[in-house]
Amino acid sequence: MAAPNVKALMEVIYEAFEEKKDSKETVSQGNILAAKLIPNDDASTLLAVAQGLCNEKKWKIVTDNTGAIAWRVRSQEEATKYNSLKPEDEIVYSFIDESGRDGIWIKTIRSRSQLHDSLVNAAIKHLVSKKYIQEMKSVEASTRKMYIRSGLVQSDKTKGGPWFTDGDLDEVFIDGVRQALYDYILNTSLYLTAAAQKQIDRIEKRAKEPKKKSKISTHQVQALRDRGLGTTALTMEEEMQRRMKEQQDELAKAEYKYDGYITMPAGYTEYKTLDELTEFVLGAGLAQGLVLTAKDLKQLLDVMCFDGDIEIMKIKNDLEGYKATRQSVRPHTKGPYNRLTEAPCGRCPVFDLCEEGGPVGPSNCKYFQDWLEL
Repeated sequence: MAAPNVKALMEVIYEAFEEKKDSKETVSQGNILAAKLIPNDDASTLLAVAQGLCNEKKWKIVTDNTGAIAWRVRSQEEATKYNSLKPEDEIVYSFIDESGRDGIWIKTIRSRSQLHDSLVNAAIKHLVSKKYIQEMKSVEASTRKMYIRSGLVQSDKTKGGPWFTDGDLDEVFIDGVRQALYDYILNTSLYLTAAAQKQIDRIEKRAKEPKKKSKISTHQVQALRDRGLGTTALTMEEEMQRRMKEQQDELAKAEYKYDGYITMPAGYTEYKTLDELTEFVLGAGLAQGLVLTAKDLKQLLDVMCFDGDIEIMKIKNDLEGYKATRQSVRPHTKGPYNRLTEAPCGRCPVFDLCEEGGPVGPSNCKYFQDWLEL
């Protein structure tokens, strides 16, 4: 009997399992025999073919989840890369390749390869220059120098999911989605009375009305001149009054909301569920082109629950919805207390306008005089 053409069989079998290339799937001896491509199911021929494919770097020998010998298929492009590398470069590249989308720490490469640091560093430099690998940042280990095979997309656990950008927490994006979620949950879980809404509308309407230009008396003009100040001081005084008025209006609206919001009656079943909130965020375009899943939003909702902004409500059949808490609409009139906030400066609405010689300053601050009881 003529000896089988191993080279030809290598081509046939490689093509037969090429669909598994560059994946975590493996090819077992049983898979090869089941394909009926080995003459007489000869084991020695099978091993010769597999060894030949390994020598050409098209296959890599591994063990499957049962501990049996198996093979992982590489693409022709990857095989060409491996064949172009020196032994030490190939070793380093293989560790990075096997790490997949999670990447690998350079210290781990040094430990596993048992290569001298200089050889590992040289290999890394060469592989980066050939664009075979690239450096990556992982939110799990932001200070570690990590590498990933070029062309691969980092896994979500290393990127931190949609809440991270280039390895850093995207606070602006998170705050935007969080505020939109809170407003939506608030408006669908608490009821604002008509009387409270009327008062809020009145305040907002008044804020939009054109402001009358304030008049300055002759006495005020002379006082400014005596202090060596010009019209800039008057402008700053007006700005201070405007900011204080805005702060008062915001506080008034917050108080009307707190008094006007009432909870839904017992048995209410229209609290928004996780799926409905996910649909709202995606429908409103808040994802900004990112893939936001219900699991991602659940992380944010859990934080909001922990902060006391919302709470989970049982609806029916173990279904859960979300409700805004009463404390989340409470006016923040006092806030955290410390020695700084006790002093007028700690909560002054025009703190950034305060300077000696200006319309408001340490020497002429009426709040200080009241506080010190002078």
